[in-house]
Amino acid sequence: MISNILLPLDFSRYTDAALQYACFVAKHQEATITGTAVLIDPGLQKCFGPAYAKMSSWTEKLDKRVLEKINQRIANLLDKFNKTCQAEGVAHKTTEFQGTCTEQIMFQSMFYDLLVIGFRSSYYFDESENSENVEIPLEKILSQTITPILAVPKNFFPITKALIAFDGSLPAARAMKRFAYIARSKEVEFIILMAHPEQDTAMYYLNKAEEYMKSHGHQNITIKWTSKNIITEIKEQYMDEVDMFIAGVHSKDALKSFFLGSLIKFLLREAKKPLFIGQ
Repeated sequence: MISNILLPLDFSRYTDAALQYACFVAKHQEATITGTAVLIDPGLQKCFGPAYAKMSSWTEKLDKRVLEKINQRIANLLDKFNKTCQAEGVAHKTTEFQGTCTEQIMFQSMFYDLLVIGFRSSYYFDESENSENVEIPLEKILSQTITPILAVPKNFFPITKALIAFDGSLPAARAMKRFAYIARSKEVEFIILMAHPEQDTAMYYLNKAEEYMKSHGHQNITIKWTSKNIITEIKEQYMDEVDMFIAGVHSKDALKSFFLGSLIKFLLREAKKPLFIGQ
């Protein structure tokens, strides 16, 4: 069960959807959402906010009016976060440090059960035409956190059908087990998909996976085998059918090679449906 959710906030449509998804999960789990504003100065490539203004020497390089504008934009983010959570009836709070950067997101995430974040990010310094779009690559966060991640697209849709990409590996099993443990909604239909050249071998693993999911109270399960490449199968059969994907990420040592041509990289690039990544 999820008790606490970390939600980085920026000014993109993806963050609006991430807030909705975080509220959706929090309602089902009776969890608390913690909001942390993300704002990066494109010139200095550093993060700022009320707390950082007191402790960072970088702020000395900024004009006072610029720093005030940064702090105001952070205040606007947090105000929108608080009002949305209140309207949804979801428990919420904010982090001690705002204007957080990549390292802070990764550090803070270890103390949470789930990190909800958009597939894309827009950490604008200001609203002028000269603003730069500064992104935190999800691959970087994946490589430096043990917390499960729910990466979301720019539009929110309720989750009623989820696909578990299962290949019998430890990462895939870890993702499935983490999701089975924290997903308590009985309304979700599951498809467990395995791509393997031998059907008998695939069905052995699929039956075991189905048995495990049912042991955690999930009953609406369909198991599917394909001899095709799993990315091809998902593109042809499941991209429009399901509302969410569940997949595991390989070890950090293999991360660089794993992401090249991987299912997770494909789903991150497509950015069409929420992706639960079990760490």
